[in-house]
Amino acid sequence: MSPEKPLRYRYFYRCFWALLCLLVPAGAQSLILEGLVINDQTGQPVAGASVYLENTTLGSSTDSSGHFMLRIGAATADSAVLIIQHIAYDTLKLILNEALTRYRFRLTPLVRPLEKIVVEVPRDRTLLANDLPAAVTIVEASEFEGRGYIDLGDLLRTEKSIQIEEDLSGRKSLSLRAGNPEDVVVFYNGLKMNSLYDNVFDLSLLNVEDMRQVEIIKGSNTALYGAEAFSGVINIVPRVRQDYTARFIQKIGSYRSGDWNLQLNYSPLQNLSLNFTVKDAAYKRILGNRTGFLENRSRYLSGNILYEIHPSENGNRGESINLMYMRVDSDHENNSFVESIGDENEIVALNYKRWSPLWQNMEISAARQTLNNNQALIDLSGTLDRRFANRRLSLNVQNRYRFSVVELISAYQFEDNRLNFSELRRGLDENPQGLEAADIYQQRHGAVVLARVNTALGEGPVSRARVDFSYRYDWIRNSERDVLERQGARSIFYEGEQQVNRWQAGTVKFSTNIGGRAKNLEYDFFMNGGSNIKFPTIFNQISQPSPYNPGVPEIVARLLPEKNRSLEVGLSLAQLFDAAAVVNEWKLEFSQFTNTYENKFRNYYIPGVPLAFYENVPNADIRGLEALWKLVFIRRIMTMEWGARYYDVSDRAAFPFKNAVSVTAALNAHYAGYRLQFKGFFESKRLGWLRDVRGDFVELRLPSYYNFDAHLSKWYTLGPIRLFASFSARNILNTRTVLEGIAIRDRRLYLGLGVEY
Repeated sequence: MSPEKPLRYRYFYRCFWALLCLLVPAGAQSLILEGLVINDQTGQPVAGASVYLENTTLGSSTDSSGHFMLRIGAATADSAVLIIQHIAYDTLKLILNEALTRYRFRLTPLVRPLEKIVVEVPRDRTLLANDLPAAVTIVEASEFEGRGYIDLGDLLRTEKSIQIEEDLSGRKSLSLRAGNPEDVVVFYNGLKMNSLYDNVFDLSLLNVEDMRQVEIIKGSNTALYGAEAFSGVINIVPRVRQDYTARFIQKIGSYRSGDWNLQLNYSPLQNLSLNFTVKDAAYKRILGNRTGFLENRSRYLSGNILYEIHPSENGNRGESINLMYMRVDSDHENNSFVESIGDENEIVALNYKRWSPLWQNMEISAARQTLNNNQALIDLSGTLDRRFANRRLSLNVQNRYRFSVVELISAYQFEDNRLNFSELRRGLDENPQGLEAADIYQQRHGAVVLARVNTALGEGPVSRARVDFSYRYDWIRNSERDVLERQGARSIFYEGEQQVNRWQAGTVKFSTNIGGRAKNLEYDFFMNGGSNIKFPTIFNQISQPSPYNPGVPEIVARLLPEKNRSLEVGLSLAQLFDAAAVVNEWKLEFSQFTNTYENKFRNYYIPGVPLAFYENVPNADIRGLEALWKLVFIRRIMTMEWGARYYDVSDRAAFPFKNAVSVTAALNAHYAGYRLQFKGFFESKRLGWLRDVRGDFVELRLPSYYNFDAHLSKWYTLGPIRLFASFSARNILNTRTVLEGIAIRDRRLYLGLGVEY
C-alpha cells in the first residue's frame, strides 16, 4: 500500500485530474468522484470506509480525515451504483449520477444484536486489556475536548465515584470511592506519575486537550498496577496518532482565565507518526473575602514519535517503538498568605512492543521522570521555604502468553527513586523539631504473575466464563543520607547513610466473571476479592509520631505497611433493540464493595505548628454502593444517564469529608456536528474530624448542594478545514460555598474556539 497523500496536495491532484479530463477526447473521458464521509450523528469524519462501484473492481477508501477520491469511466455513470461501507455503520447505496452531485456522504452508526457484537481492545489500553476485571469508566475525548475545563480535576469533578480536593494554592488531587488521594495511582500512558513524597499527583499538571481518553479503574483489585492503589487507578491515554495535521484551540472564561493549545502532526512515512503539542494557560481568582487573589499559570510541552517497524494486524501482532517527551511548568500564587508554589514535571519515556512466536506479546517501557516542587510562605509569624526534588527511573517488562483458553501474564517492575528534601523555617515555632534536609533514596521491585481461563460456552444463558488469579510480590528499600535534623535552637548534621527501612509483602487477588444472554437480555456478573499493600510514604517517614493519647490504647504511631482486604460484587444488564425502534439500548450497572484497612495512617497538622504528625488506626473500613442506568434512543442520537452512590466510612479522621450520598443525571445529544450536554448532580453533607490547637478532634461539615452544568458545541467542515465552537456553563445555580477562602461551587462560564486542518 502506498503512503497516503498529504492533505495539502489533495487539491493539487483534483485540479490536475480536471485539466487532464479536458484534454482527453470525450469518448475516453473519465469522471472524478471526490467526497467526505462523516458520521450522521456526530459530524465526525469516518476513516477506513470502503468506497466502490457495485459489481466492478473500481474502489477506494477514506483516509484519516474521511476524504476519498475515485476515478470512474463516464460510460458507467448512468447505471452504476456507488456503495460506501464500514463495519460500524449502515451501508449507504446511491445511484452514481446522484452521488456526483454530492460532496458529503453521511453514514448512520449501526445497531447490532448483542450476540454479534465483538469488542477488540486496542493494544494501548494495557491497563484494561491485561488486568483483572473491574468496574471501569472510560471518558472519551469527544466528551471534553474544546470544553471549558481548566484541568483534569475540573473534567472529573462530576463523575460518580470521584471527589476532587483543591487546596489554597489551587493544586488539585483526586479521591476514588471515599479513599484518600494517596490511595489512587495516576498513570500517563502507563507511566506512574505519583509523587515520591506523599504518593499524590497534582491533576493541574496535565493538559486536557492532549488526552485521547481517561480510563478510571475502580477498586483495590488491580494486579499489574495495583500496589498502593487501595481506591483505584487513573490512566491518561494521550493522542499518539492524530487524524489531523494541525489543531488550534483558544479558551476564555471565568476567573480571567484563558489558554491556547496548539497541536501539530506529521506522517512523513506510512508507519511513522510525529506529533507536538504546546499550551499556555493562566487564571486569576479573587478570594472569597476579597482581600486577595489566587493566580495560576502553566506551560505545557509534549512530543511523540511512533514508528511501527511491522504494523500490527488487528492490534495483536506487530512491532513498534514509541518515544515520548512531556514537560509542564506550573506556578501558583496566593497573595492573601503571600504563598507561592512552583511545580516542574518532566518525563522522557521509551516504549517497545513486539509479537513473536516465542515471546508472543512483549512490552518494555523505560522512563525518567523529574517532579520538582518549591513552596514559599510568609505570614505574621514567620517564613517557610520548602523544596522537593523527585527523580524516578522506571523499567517495566511485561509478557502475555495465550494457550487456547488459558492466558498467562507476567511482569517485572523496577523503580530507582531519589528525593532531595529541604525545609527552612524562621519564626514559625518556638521549639523547632523534625527533618530540615536529607537525600532520601528508594528502590522498588515488583513481580506479578496473572493466570486467566477464558472460555466460550456457546449460545445460552451462560455463554462465557472467566476466572483470574494473580500473585504479586513487592520489595522496597528506603534510606536517608546526609541528614540535617532540627533539635531545638540548633541543627545537627549526620553524614552518610542513616535510617534504613525495608519492607516486603506478597498479595493475592482473584476474579470471576460470568456472562451470557437470556432471551433478549445480555448480562455480565463479576466478583473480585483479595489483598493489597501500601508502604509508608516519605511523608509518613519524616512526620513525627503523634504526641497525643487519643484514649484508645491500640492507636499508636508505627512505620509499618498498611494492608487492605477488599471484596466487590457487580452486575450489569443490557438490551439492544432494532435501529428503527425509538429506544435503541438500555443498560443497568450495579456494584457493592467493602474495603477493610489494617494499620491505617492518619496524618494531620495542628494549627500554628508547621510540623506533620502521624498515628495508626488498627482497623478502618469503607463500604459503598454504586448504580448507573443508561438509556440510548432516537437512532442513538440521545443518551440519558442516572447514577447514584453511597459511601460509609468508619473513621472520619482517617477519611475526612468522604462519607456522602450523591446522585447524577445527564442528557447527551449529538447530531450533524452539534453536541449538547446537560449534567445535574446532588451531594449530601460531608463530615470530617480535624485536630484543633489542643490536639482534640473537632467535627467540620461541608453542606449539601445540588447544581447542574451545560455544554453546547458545534463542528463545521469546510473542505480540509474543520472549525468548532463551544460554550460551557458550570454550576449554573451559583451555589457559593467558600472553603478556606476559595469559592468551590460558584458559577463559571467558558467559551472555546478551534480550527483543525
